[in-house]
Amino acid sequence: MKHMAYGKAALLGVFALAGCYSYASEAINNGNYNTVQASPNFVVMKVGDSDRVIVRLINDNNNGAVTSYAVSGVGAGIRVDSSCTVPDLDQAHQTAAKCNGYYRPIFDASKDTLVPTGDKTAQQFFVLGLAAGQYTFTLTPTSVNTGVSRTVTVVVSSADLGPALSKTTGVAGDTITITAPAGSVFSQTSAVSFTSGAFALVSRSADSTRITIIAGPGITGPATVTKVGTAANPAVPAVTLVSTNTLTTPPVTVAPTVVSNLTPLIGVPITMQLTAGLRFTSTSHVFIGGKEAGIASVSADSSTGTIVPMMGSTGNVTFTNIVLSFLNGVALSVPSDKSVTVGAAYGGPSDPNAGLTSTASTVVLRPTGATVISDTGPFTTASAQCSHAGDFCRFYKFVLAAATTMDADLEYPGGADMGYYRFNSSGSSASLIADGLGQAPGNQPETGTDTNLAAGTYFIGIVYFGAPSYGSGVQAAPAFFQLRLVSH
Repeated sequence: MKHMAYGKAALLGVFALAGCYSYASEAINNGNYNTVQASPNFVVMKVGDSDRVIVRLINDNNNGAVTSYAVSGVGAGIRVDSSCTVPDLDQAHQTAAKCNGYYRPIFDASKDTLVPTGDKTAQQFFVLGLAAGQYTFTLTPTSVNTGVSRTVTVVVSSADLGPALSKTTGVAGDTITITAPAGSVFSQTSAVSFTSGAFALVSRSADSTRITIIAGPGITGPATVTKVGTAANPAVPAVTLVSTNTLTTPPVTVAPTVVSNLTPLIGVPITMQLTAGLRFTSTSHVFIGGKEAGIASVSADSSTGTIVPMMGSTGNVTFTNIVLSFLNGVALSVPSDKSVTVGAAYGGPSDPNAGLTSTASTVVLRPTGATVISDTGPFTTASAQCSHAGDFCRFYKFVLAAATTMDADLEYPGGADMGYYRFNSSGSSASLIADGLGQAPGNQPETGTDTNLAAGTYFIGIVYFGAPSYGSGVQAAPAFFQLRLVSH
């Protein structure tokens, strides 16, 4: 009997506990709905995109109440659509930008099916970005507790730059403005690029909404700009955007040139003036018929170069590493509209100081590109500084400010044997640079490379190998010679 009574008491205790639990549970789960929860509460999107926000009216135990919501205070740059309440809305007509009538449907016992309804424990809203900026909207329950609400913040950034380019066709030298779309700003370090072509970035506006460039040649395609931010909220990460319109500028295919003499004699400098805004640089090269000429000097405005053609140079003039005056960071390699024919005779002067190292003239070498020395001799004074006593030399001095490598090309008419030797600052210690060929009309040009020559003072020695080298079989001294040195 005691055993049975004990069991009955225990059972009553369980029911009592269950009853107490049920009462407490009901109080916790069904009351105190004082918080509107929106997930997410801060939305970031691009113009034209949409995102969903799930809203619930919850109590302290995170249980949701069945209610619908009123939407208010919707910012001008967004649209907010609630879940559909039309029961027969088929899936094919639902889009992410509008609504989803089947989000968490309610079971209808009378129809034994799930049906859409406007009242449920969680409601779905779709936010569509219409214009760049920061906006808000407010959600307020329509039942249970209408005294609370939740405001959601939406930041909309631009999806592209739109028609940002002030021009879509132009020529090199045109000023082009790139304007940020409404609600967007450029960074002061934003980088601009096109599919092809070059340009000069001139300025960025103080309010960071405009970038001004000067167009170069050969630009095609849209403008791509990095570090585009959202003006309303600088905390939103910057993005790279592309303009919806494009820019085209024709490439530079020819360098209009004014040449002082189209038929110069050997050793006679000529001038070449670049027009159409083109300019020489310290690394420019000039080729005549494919053979590099020397650039003796360039004018103060860099438009005109004094050119020394090499013997046998005939044909079209071509330039490399020239630039446009407003775009000096972009090297151009283009042909001239002129051709030059260099005559067979020598027309240049003879250097009277070249007989000895002590009187040798100083040659200014270009830091890059060709320097040409043209001379006639005479090769009449034997010098002990030559490779054999009794051979004949012509000397020229040069000074290097830094280590330099130079390619040498010594050319002359006739069948004499010549050579280029480099001497140290005292005129001794000759080093053979270009002397691999003997006597014979076809045994030239003499070529060689002086590799990594240290900074310092040196002498060029142009040697004519006369009687001491060849005896009675010596070939006559050439009427002139040209030495081309290309520094790099």
